[in-house]
Amino acid sequence: MLTLIFGCVLVGVGAWSLIKIGDFNDLTEGSYSSASTVMIVAGVLIALISFFGCCGAWKENRCLLIMVDDAFDKGMENIIQQKYGASDMKAITDSVDKLQQQEMCCGWINFTDWYISKFTNGEHKVPVSCCKEQKKGCGMQADTNNNIYKVILGMIFALLLACRIESEGKYV
Repeated sequence: MLTLIFGCVLVGVGAWSLIKIGDFNDLTEGSYSSASTVMIVAGVLIALISFFGCCGAWKENRCLLIMVDDAFDKGMENIIQQKYGASDMKAITDSVDKLQQQEMCCGWINFTDWYISKFTNGEHKVPVSCCKEQKKGCGMQADTNNNIYKVILGMIFALLLACRIESEGKYV
C-alpha cells in the first residue's frame, strides 16, 4: 500500500514540475521536462504494479499475484544480467551493491544469478558486495555453502498458498 502511495506521489510531483518548469525549459541548456516525464512514468509503473499486487493479495487472486511477481522478477533479472557493472549504469551498480550489503544477500534468487551476468562474463564469480568479509580475492570464487533449507521451505510455503487459494475458489 505504501508503494502505491509513493507511486502516486511521484506522478504528482512529476506533473507539478512539468507544469511549473515546462514553460521555462527553452531558457535552459538541459531538458528538465524529461526528468519530470521520467518521474511520471516511474510513478505510474510503481502505482500500477503495487495496485495489482494489493488487489491480488486482497482478492487472493493467484493470477494477479503471479503477474506482479513475474514482472518484478524479470526487471531484477535484467538489471543483474544486463545493466550491472556497465560504465553508463553506475547508479544501478551502486544501488545493487548497497542492497546486497544491507540485506546480506547475493543476487536476486541466489549467488548463481551472477554466473549469467555480463558483469562476470559467464565465470563463477560474484561482485564484492556479495562477500560477508571484505578480503583479498573476495568474489573471485563463489561460496557454494548456501542454505538450501530456507529455499526449499520458501518454495513449499508458496506452493501451499497457491493451492489454498485455488481450492477455496472451486466450491461453496
